[in-house]
Amino acid sequence: MKKLLLLLICILISVQTFAQNPEIYEDWHLHNLIINGENHIPNHLAQALICTFRNEVGVDYFYFPNDNYIEAFLVDYAPSNDTFILLFYIAYQLGICSNQACLDFFVIYSPFYYSYAETEMNYEIIHNSNDSKTLIVTNIDGDQAIYNTEPLVLSIDENSLVTFIVFPNPVSETLFITSENLPIENLTVYNLSGQTVLIENQKVEELNVSSLSAGLYFIEITSEVGKQIQKFVKH
Repeated sequence: MKKLLLLLICILISVQTFAQNPEIYEDWHLHNLIINGENHIPNHLAQALICTFRNEVGVDYFYFPNDNYIEAFLVDYAPSNDTFILLFYIAYQLGICSNQACLDFFVIYSPFYYSYAETEMNYEIIHNSNDSKTLIVTNIDGDQAIYNTEPLVLSIDENSLVTFIVFPNPVSETLFITSENLPIENLTVYNLSGQTVLIENQKVEELNVSSLSAGLYFIEITSEVGKQIQKFVKH
């Protein structure tokens, strides 16, 4: 009986390991995110957004940069086509996406995977003339994340260098926002799922967050030169 059980486990691991296209095991640099037909190109500081598919000891993982740490998801591949399902995340480690630009992009990028966990995602790998490869991941709503084995090269946007200060952090009741002599027009707070939970367009130098549940949030600060996102923790 034990030998039969061991044989079944070995067969399952073998199917799990070889059912998918082995070319997916790469470090993939995000080049474009298409949500509802709109293109979202990572800016110059968000190039640290690298996804990685790995097979370790017969188990498939998907490493996804989540704000300033990297989460590891279990991956289940369909045996007959280029499809995978992300299961629950199992661990995280400190990552390299901890700058302002990554925070700005994270509010858009994260729900692409977190909102579609445990649903089928199709993927296609394309070989390019410059010997690089392109990975296109499509969720059930038709949104797409487009990656390449080569990093995306973009110019620096000086507006992204404007600094806002958000304090205290962590916060219990009132969050204060200051800037370098730059008027703030609007404040919007998002939760980890990308949902809007607070909006303030009147008294924009402070925000009452006492109604929020404890956890990590993102505040989008709109000024005359554009938008910037900071993170804060609600006690």
